[in-house]
Amino acid sequence: MVQNSTPTPQPATTVDGLPLDYYRTNFLELLEYVAKQYDDLLLEDERQLYQAYVRLSPDGQKLYTRLISRKGPYFRKRKLHYPEIRNLSQAAQELEDVGLLSINPELSLESLLALFTKPEILQRFEVASWKRLSRSDLDVAVQESDEPNKEKRLQGDAIIYEVLGQEQVQTYKLCFFGNLHQELNEWVLRDLGLFRYETYTIDASTRAFTSREQIEQYLHYYRILEHYEEAIEGEPEAIEAYLTKLPTCDRNEDRVLFRRLDRLRFSLARQLERLNAWDAALPHYRSCYNPPARERIARILVKQDSIEEALDLCRSMLQKPRTEAEQNIARDFGYRTAKKHNITWEAPRTYKPPTHTVALPAWDDCVEMAAARHLTQRGVCYYVENALFNGLLGLSIWDILYAPLRGAFFHPFQRSPNGFRSPDFLEQREALFAQRWQELTTKEALRQRVFSTYRAKRGRMNPLVAWEALDEELLDVALERIPLEHCLAVFHRILADLKENRTGFADLVVFPQAGGYELVEVKGPGDRLQKNQRRWLRFFAEHSIPHQVMHVEVADDNEPSNLLLPL
Repeated sequence: MVQNSTPTPQPATTVDGLPLDYYRTNFLELLEYVAKQYDDLLLEDERQLYQAYVRLSPDGQKLYTRLISRKGPYFRKRKLHYPEIRNLSQAAQELEDVGLLSINPELSLESLLALFTKPEILQRFEVASWKRLSRSDLDVAVQESDEPNKEKRLQGDAIIYEVLGQEQVQTYKLCFFGNLHQELNEWVLRDLGLFRYETYTIDASTRAFTSREQIEQYLHYYRILEHYEEAIEGEPEAIEAYLTKLPTCDRNEDRVLFRRLDRLRFSLARQLERLNAWDAALPHYRSCYNPPARERIARILVKQDSIEEALDLCRSMLQKPRTEAEQNIARDFGYRTAKKHNITWEAPRTYKPPTHTVALPAWDDCVEMAAARHLTQRGVCYYVENALFNGLLGLSIWDILYAPLRGAFFHPFQRSPNGFRSPDFLEQREALFAQRWQELTTKEALRQRVFSTYRAKRGRMNPLVAWEALDEELLDVALERIPLEHCLAVFHRILADLKENRTGFADLVVFPQAGGYELVEVKGPGDRLQKNQRRWLRFFAEHSIPHQVMHVEVADDNEPSNLLLPL
């Protein structure tokens, strides 16, 4: 190991308070985590990379981390500026000694050209006619020219580094993050105190990867994904050829990879549909599990005049929907299709919520806050939108959300478990939820669960809890005024489709002086109810949850109307 003989003083921290070598310690933490968690699944060259890295001097570790984190693999030494590395040349030599770097490797002319600017290239070859060329045309001209010793002339005395071990580092990143798009800034967000993550167990019994074959499947998936844009922009034949290269994955064996492949396959089938390659798109839609694949099949069948087959599929979706949204689409699309072809079909139920209009003085902030101020004449009013019921649910099921299940978490920086927004979330935790509902049979039980979690976990990341919108005063009055059966009904609907049903709630909750509560959806001039809002309002009516829609207009005389909403 090469030691630095004349170190220069360095400041203790960077401007933002992080240690100068924060990236080195973060990368080391990543390697150590994977080496400990997946030692039995790593290949020998992957283990050797870790062993070589931990034996490096701090400067060697810094340089390798810097280079492996950048787009490479080739770098010119004079373009590297890392003040915290005291002797770049010694660090590079150390990396070459352990096989993590190659100094002045033999490169193709194309690779060399990418490392030099246009002025540098013109200076080295001094061909006058090349000055007028664009950069891309210049590269072609150099490659096609008869100039002697082109590679040697281009490189000159430049020192070039090739960082090695990229494939091995990709495996470490995959095993840590579960993907290849996240980077080391997760540690920065944590260390700066911007994000506080929940702690959960990841060990041999819960780790996401259980075999080397599984890791190779993920790596294959990401290699294929690199060519996605090329495929999606191509002709149907190119898309179908791309689809044949996707790895296979059983849903019950690896739900994370299955969902990713499902989304990828759906997006490609959707492009085939857009290109009017309906026959080509259908089998790929049929191989997709998650919505809206069956909806797209039904729509194609209608375009192909296979009306009965499309309606049969809609009936299947109604009988066994995978999400509530899919059920609604099957009901509405089936009805419209049947009606158009004079086929009997039950008409969808329509619901018109109680609606009132008020005229208020012009407001400087948002219409919801103007409405909230108006409603304070009747009681306490909060602008909560999606935060209240989601927050109550999140605080009620916090331990279930972060339960140590196989494959639920890849790494310590997850806001939510894998598959949180998919039907798998509820399915895989069915027994845990059944037990929780047995516990929450009284308002006091719900209150204790909510407040104990609120005080123990306040500020930690949770996909259901918006801390800035929840305070103890709001929680206290909500748990006092909102009946338990209303809370539980809303909880069950959110959990039935976490992707769709976390949004669309009423803007305001009002707690009148006389008691009780009411949810108020506010609409300003020209604003209309969205589909997810209409679904929630219909749900509120079905479960006797008090609600109404408040249309707000600007008062002509800048004086509020005398109308107060009945609460």
